[in-house]
This record gives sequence, structure tokens and C-alpha cells, in this order.
Amino acid sequence: MGKIKGFGKRKERIWCCIASGPSLTQSDCDYIRSLKIKTIVVNDGYRIAPWADILYACDADWWDTHYQAAVKAFKGKKYTKTDKNPALNAAKDYKLQRIKGENADGLGEKSLHYGKNSGYQAINLAYILGATKIILLGYDMGVTHQTHWFGDHPKSLQKNSPFSDFISAFNRMKPENYGLEIINCTRQTALTCFPRVALENVF
Repeated sequence: MGKIKGFGKRKERIWCCIASGPSLTQSDCDYIRSLKIKTIVVNDGYRIAPWADILYACDADWWDTHYQAAVKAFKGKKYTKTDKNPALNAAKDYKLQRIKGENADGLGEKSLHYGKNSGYQAINLAYILGATKIILLGYDMGVTHQTHWFGDHPKSLQKNSPFSDFISAFNRMKPENYGLEIINCTRQTALTCFPRVALENVF
């Protein structure tokens, strides 16, 4: 993997990370687009925010299912982690931007820390690419009226989501130790370790 541009001396750079929680709305995404800030979408987020800068998905089977649709709908960069097969094969097969990862707390400066979920990894990717402030959307960390903003994954992609483990990983992230500010603008969320602000008030 080549050196990722963006890490180094930091001026304020605001990014948005959009996960797939059921509270996410089209109006949320449209508002972020109007702000013209750098944006990473996770997994099926390419369908609700096809204008985003980066699509991140960590699972090879997700790419196997979605690549053809994603490449037509999404023109930004496409990232995945590459620690071992089959993720490495997917990255090669689909010519994805690749970044190494590891199981560790906090945030990696050259590799992604996994945090047991792709939303965590998207935050770390934004940090590596130079973010100093990150707005979160769709980080519900729980199921309400449905599992995701789009409903359920196809049966082949359905997995149990250990939300308590995800939340514990976020609690250990400690972004302030890295000069990073995270603001959770998710409409309905069980994630309480970051300041919560209504999206329309975040600026």
C-alpha cells in the first residue's frame, strides 16, 4: 500500500461519516451535501449519498454482492481493509483502494483500528486522511423500526450485530488524544461517548 495523502500537519478539516443506522434520512444526506464537506459513506450508503467522496466497506462478501451496482452509482474512491483473505482478494478483484488494519483501541495513524465495525473504521480512515472534526450520521448502534435505513441486508449478508461490543470500542477510542473532535448528529443513537448536536445546529 502506498502512503496515504492527507496525514501530517493539520489545519481544521471537517469530514462527515455516514453509517447505515435506521434513523438516517435522505434530508440528512442532502444537507451534508449542501455543506460541501468531505464525506465517507459506509456500505449501502452509496445508494443514499452517491455524491460522497469515499465508499468504505470492509467485508468481501458485501463487495461481491454490491460491486456492480456500486461502480455504476458511485464515482468516488472505494476503500476496503486488507488484512487477510478473502478481503485481500476482493480488493484485488475489484481494484479497490486498500488500507491495512489491526485489532487495537484508539485510532491508527497508518492503519485502521477495527473497533469491530465498519463505522469505527470509517472514522479512522477520515482521521488518516486529515480530518480534525468528524460529524457522524447513521450511527444508531441499535435496531428500532428496522435494522438499517434501507431495511435488511440480503439474507446472504445478514449477520448478528453485537452493538454493546461496538459501543464499548467507541468508548475506548478517545479521539481527543489524537486532536480529533467527533460530533454525533445521528437522530436516534445509543452512542453517548461523543457530544450530540442536532445536524441543523452543528455549525
